[in-house]
Amino acid sequence: MRNGAVQVESLSNRGGVGALFTCSPPSLSIRDRDLKWFKHLTDSHDDPFIQELIEQHGYAGYYVFFATLEIYAREYKANMDPNIPFVLDLTWAYVTAKLGFKHPKQRAQLKTILNSISKKWSISFNHDRITITIDKFNQLLDEYTIRKIRLAQQKSGHSSDPLTPKAPDTLRNISPTEEEERIKRKDLSVPDTIGEWTVEKASLERTAGNLTHSEYLHILENLKPEPPPWEEKEGIDE
Repeated sequence: MRNGAVQVESLSNRGGVGALFTCSPPSLSIRDRDLKWFKHLTDSHDDPFIQELIEQHGYAGYYVFFATLEIYAREYKANMDPNIPFVLDLTWAYVTAKLGFKHPKQRAQLKTILNSISKKWSISFNHDRITITIDKFNQLLDEYTIRKIRLAQQKSGHSSDPLTPKAPDTLRNISPTEEEERIKRKDLSVPDTIGEWTVEKASLERTAGNLTHSEYLHILENLKPEPPPWEEKEGIDE
């Protein structure tokens, strides 16, 4: 897809899916679920590959593509080496039930659509199971997940390879203890000086990566509403 998101190459030139099973390092343990959300390009509907799916399979192609992506994201487990993609292995019965393709004809249709999607992702069928690998899924990770992966890597002593996209330096340099406290803490320290914050300043700091999403929202919720322009000028006019 455009801008390097969810673009994957076939595994046929790299020894097949089995090669990933043998070389993949242990997965990191990051709370109950590794991924909170993934990035979705606003122009995905206009992507040539998505348009091709719609032309071939109607909007069922669009639905299957993004519904499968959601399943992959839900089951996602981060590897020690972020350059090695996560391999998802599920029963075919689970996938068909999850996507709502329950009857034999519907399942055949689903398999046809997934075969079309395999031009972008690595998808293979083995008896009653399906294996899905999205090589560049790490490019869609949210900043929260990137920070959690880095924290787990530091704790394990594993050297952290750069993730794409890179987290800001202010996040990468946070020690594991500091990061744990930022995540666990309910009364965030940043808004202690809430009087010094403005909406503009908070937005700039959030964009720069110096604030987590929770901190950003907490600041906005505690800001005193600014008086409307006419109230500020009232004394001058008089």
